[in-house]
Amino acid sequence: MTKIENYIFKLFDKNNLSYDPELIRYSIVIILRYSICILPALIIAIYFNVFNYFCLFTISFYILRIHFGGIHLKSHLLCTITSIVLLSTIPILSNWLEISKQSIIVIFLLMFFIYLMIDPQDNENKRNSIQSTKYHKKIGIFFLIVFFLIILYLKKEYAQIIMLSTLLELICILISYKKRYP
Repeated sequence: MTKIENYIFKLFDKNNLSYDPELIRYSIVIILRYSICILPALIIAIYFNVFNYFCLFTISFYILRIHFGGIHLKSHLLCTITSIVLLSTIPILSNWLEISKQSIIVIFLLMFFIYLMIDPQDNENKRNSIQSTKYHKKIGIFFLIVFFLIILYLKKEYAQIIMLSTLLELICILISYKKRYP
């Protein structure tokens, strides 16, 4: 990892850019962790011929995850395994689900109102400020509105994927909320 860090530090120094070494290190770790989760799930998605579903699910889920937070597991290994399983199985299982477009819209709207009532969940090790929480909630709600508008015009199969990613993120938030406020 120090080779990667040193390379990035040299790039910043060469271009006379200021940087926070700890932030760079943290960013590298996050990119590596996401890669470790996404690559195996991507291979599984390609094998099961659900690449489009995988991409749509992963992008919509992580957009919401960034802004609403959710449950954090105690070990990185458990988090990685859980992420790989969820990222690969939900797109596969969506092939067998038969939810009508009207049901998808109703479920999404119900979830939207729950999102409105609950604040984004932060990490126990790094609490969000009130200002940061408000910012992330506004951006998260904005993306929910965008997703809803997209759902209205997408084919049912793709609308279902966005609904499932929204549902999974809501479950993560509710579990986190329950753990934090028993």
